[in-house]
Amino acid sequence: MSTLGLLSGIYWQDLSGIKERHAAGTDVNGIDANGRTPLVEAILGGTGYPAVVKLLLELKADPNLQDTHGYTPWLANLSMMGNPVTAKEQSKIRKLLQDAGANRQGEEIFELQTLAGNGELEAVRALLDRGATVETAFCSPLGAALFAGHLAIAELLLQNGANPEGSDSTGLSPMMHAADMGLLPAVQLLEKYGANVSRSMDGEEGCMTAAWYARQSGKDEVANWLARQHPAAERCRIPQSALNNGPKAKYLELYRKYTNGHNYELSTDAIVRQLSTWDKHYGIYVHNVEADRITVQFATLPANLDKLVKEIDKFCPDVISQHFGILHEQASQFLAHDREVPNDLSELLYGLDPQHKRFGHQVLARWLHTHRAVELWWD
Repeated sequence: MSTLGLLSGIYWQDLSGIKERHAAGTDVNGIDANGRTPLVEAILGGTGYPAVVKLLLELKADPNLQDTHGYTPWLANLSMMGNPVTAKEQSKIRKLLQDAGANRQGEEIFELQTLAGNGELEAVRALLDRGATVETAFCSPLGAALFAGHLAIAELLLQNGANPEGSDSTGLSPMMHAADMGLLPAVQLLEKYGANVSRSMDGEEGCMTAAWYARQSGKDEVANWLARQHPAAERCRIPQSALNNGPKAKYLELYRKYTNGHNYELSTDAIVRQLSTWDKHYGIYVHNVEADRITVQFATLPANLDKLVKEIDKFCPDVISQHFGILHEQASQFLAHDREVPNDLSELLYGLDPQHKRFGHQVLARWLHTHRAVELWWD
């Protein structure tokens, strides 16, 4: 039987329910869709649930079973012990695990991380000589050393097998973190040991490389050095015109967030070109910038909004097709459930025919007239 029901019992500390589901065949040592065992989930979830841990151990949950992320119950508990919010619950859980004879193998990784972050080179060397694990998916002594500026320790860890790409293949790499912080010596050390300067957070052909993070943080020395290492290290450089109060400075955040509408073949530059045109005619301000959306506020509006509405629809069709063009359906839902349509929605739709071919344009025009702003998005 799936562990899902058991896990829901963990979150609500439903001890009776856990017992019932276990009696019905739920495996207390199963692995859920996120790679967690029930016991590890009871330790890492929330502040930790001592009563649930106690029950699971009584139901013969294995106190040494490792989940797919590398956590054993003991290591999961240790990873939470430094948090004062969870200290009380985790101390109780630690005692339960000790009484159950939990294997403490691998706990030196936390000591290694602390020593690396504190700059204690010889102590780090001694731990490594005794065979300490150099990193895990949830603990990075290399990162601790790098970001505290202890490069000799970082190099020692790299020499002993620490991955210069980091242990998390989906998150920011150590080089991206170091570049974002402007730590050129750390970036150079990672490159020396094989870190990929062209690795991107947004796909093989994406722009969000270490150089991109450096540039958007104003760490141009780091970005320039990376760009010299490989042509693909900076594939989407922030233009100079957007930096240092240049003519495109008001769009800097779009370049920093790599705002795009690739599903409509819109690059950041293409979006900026359209915004610049509107800025010339009406004056605009850009807010709430994300990778796939922005809010545009207009300083002035033309007396006849038809042309602007058509431009918005062409530029960002989702504004009509996913929002203004279907607001009558939202109003209908209120009525279908015997609820009053909100005044602002009612006023926006008043007198308009949802069957009219330009219904969405008419609603958007009313919205602009009232708010002088519109959110654009490209899902």
